[in-house]
Amino acid sequence: LAALRSYQQMNQNYFGDIEDAAEGFLREMRWSPEPPLDSALIANFLQEKFHYRFDEETLSGYPELEDARSVLVEGAAPRLLIRKDLQPEQKKFILAREIGYRHLNLKERSLSSAWMNVASFDQIVNDFKASYFAGALLMNRELLCRDLTQFLRRPRWDGAALLEMIERYQVSPEMFPYRASELLPHFFGLKYFMFFRFSNGRGTHF
Repeated sequence: LAALRSYQQMNQNYFGDIEDAAEGFLREMRWSPEPPLDSALIANFLQEKFHYRFDEETLSGYPELEDARSVLVEGAAPRLLIRKDLQPEQKKFILAREIGYRHLNLKERSLSSAWMNVASFDQIVNDFKASYFAGALLMNRELLCRDLTQFLRRPRWDGAALLEMIERYQVSPEMFPYRASELLPHFFGLKYFMFFRFSNGRGTHF
């Protein structure tokens, strides 16, 4: 993980080649870059192009895999096990990441979203690239930069506007700031910032 962080820092966490690949994929598929990207489009592509099958029941029967949001069972018809209780936005990211592995031709990869067996640095980098591709696919570089510019021009902090932007892209609250961290250093010159993640159930308080 330390090696991956160094790799990201060397590039300011911005990878133009992956951004270009995601935009090229959208053009190839004739999918609009305007958010939100429909989960059904992503799922249908994986099913028709690579014969994926999706299973949201099996993972709940394996307590030892409780930390895994998804597991891929390889084969001629790959079987993607997805945790049933995930939010729709989280499931969409998992599907988009699978397109990343395929479109970028990343062979050495993790089969589980939980890092249970890291075989090499190449595996770590490939997992990162697939996730980066997914973020770029769901939140287009040009459009998100436009929205961030408009948000940062506000004279004062507007939390409601931020939530509206996250809702517009239909991504998870954890995914949006991470995607922003890939663009803010390169396009806005903001090199140092920090996000804190707080999780609590609905109707509960810290």
